[in-house]
Amino acid sequence: MKTLCKQAPTQSVESRPTPVLTNRRQNGVALVVGLVLLLVVTLLAVAGIQNTLMQERMSGNLHDRNVAFQASEAALREGEKWLNASIGNRVEAEGHDRLENPWSWEGEGKTGEWSWEGEGEPGGGAALAGKPAFYVNPPAFVRDPGDADAANPICDRYFAVYAHGVGGTISARVTLQGTVLPHSGGLVVCPAEQGQ
Repeated sequence: MKTLCKQAPTQSVESRPTPVLTNRRQNGVALVVGLVLLLVVTLLAVAGIQNTLMQERMSGNLHDRNVAFQASEAALREGEKWLNASIGNRVEAEGHDRLENPWSWEGEGKTGEWSWEGEGEPGGGAALAGKPAFYVNPPAFVRDPGDADAANPICDRYFAVYAHGVGGTISARVTLQGTVLPHSGGLVVCPAEQGQ
């Protein structure tokens, strides 16, 4: 008796698919593109940081200047109050020298200063680099327009008050000027140099 066996089909080596090997070289294009994109993103981030820092400095300088302005304004109001406080203060101001160059005045020889103890600080509680000061110039005389007396003309006295304040740093400085006609000053005889 013959036995029948089935044999598994055999494949020849030639009929089996072989992997295709090509001679392609990797050029690293993806790496170069990735590095270029990383460089661009880094440059944008650095530019953004520099812009933010510049805006922060500008904002700080504007705040410091605003504090200096408020301090100078407070000293100006204090000078006006000082002038209106008494006749003795007006007489003292009449003996003062005029400031030669008031816009470069930085508080030397001051008439007084504004003290913020108990009054609250200008600028929302910011610390100041120096105390705001004021100076009262001697009066300027202006002839009363209704006066017809040529021999003894009558004048009003106007006092120039200068105030100087600094902000949180010494580099922020503000000088202001106000002109004050005292409340109870009254009219006075014009000085001879006023020209009659």
